[in-house]
Amino acid sequence: MQCVNCQFENMPGSPACVRCGTSLGLATAVISIDPPRATRLQKELRRWIPFWPMYYPVRNQLASALQRATAVVARDLAIHLPAFGTWFRMIVPGWAHLHEGHTRRGRGFLGVWLAALFVAAVSYGTSIGAVAVGILFATHASSILDLLLQGGHRTLRAAAIATALSVTLALVIYWPIASTLPRYLASRQLLQTSPPFVEGDVILYNPRAFVGASPQSGDVVLYRNSEFTVPTADGARLGRPMQTRVRGEWIDRVIAGPNSHVRWDGKNFWINGVQSSVLPLGPNALAANFEMEVPSGACCIFPTTNPYLAQLSESAWRAHCIVPNSQITGKVLMRNYPFWRLWWAQ
Repeated sequence: MQCVNCQFENMPGSPACVRCGTSLGLATAVISIDPPRATRLQKELRRWIPFWPMYYPVRNQLASALQRATAVVARDLAIHLPAFGTWFRMIVPGWAHLHEGHTRRGRGFLGVWLAALFVAAVSYGTSIGAVAVGILFATHASSILDLLLQGGHRTLRAAAIATALSVTLALVIYWPIASTLPRYLASRQLLQTSPPFVEGDVILYNPRAFVGASPQSGDVVLYRNSEFTVPTADGARLGRPMQTRVRGEWIDRVIAGPNSHVRWDGKNFWINGVQSSVLPLGPNALAANFEMEVPSGACCIFPTTNPYLAQLSESAWRAHCIVPNSQITGKVLMRNYPFWRLWWAQ
């Protein structure tokens, strides 16, 4: 059964063309013998402005010219130009192949692309994830090249045009994602061990979580510490005092928001006189029995994952528990690498 749109030979009894999707059952369709009639105003407009008698011939001439031009371009460039319904299916590698009947190659491209997409998602922010994204792009470009160079003519000009088209299509898809996603889902890889994290852990956070809003009690956040100095361990061995400046980003839980009174009795926190179940990520590093006031525009975050602060005096340690909102980088969502240490920030 030949399709009237693309002339593709379909199996008898097929309801629609497998190439372009045109219905093959128009002959059996019930056609109304009483179509709607034009109103008097419409008849007058048609009499004075004969739009439709001019539209259809022009449309047919343009469609015929486009078809002839496409055939000439395909012949001169030795390139295979798919049917119109196939072009938008190139968005997903393998989909266009399946639509044109190339089942084996379509499944191959689609399977590799989906596998790379899964690896890129679960290892986002790591070197493995970057390699997976590269495989995504390569598979997408290869699928387009394979679809356009089906005629067996591997001329340099045809390859250049197909490559330019594939890169353009891939950049239209991947570039907006690559430029937009980090605004809402960013990553950090930890460079040293600070329980409950170890060197090499990758955490995902939302850098826009607190745009126009303040952190709430219980939020696990990524924040920058105010710079301080500690004695260097190698200073005594070298015979002269040496200091190390500590500045960086750390992860811990917000205990209380601005304008709060915080008291720790050794077991529980009391926020404005009300007992709270919120604890920092490393509660064993807390001293016993202390209280403090949180000013406006800041949060109370006990830096229990910062091992350098243990070397400071108690008063200096408490000063670093008040973190201005401007030093909070974002809200931590999860630890996604390594896979066996998956952890949702709660």
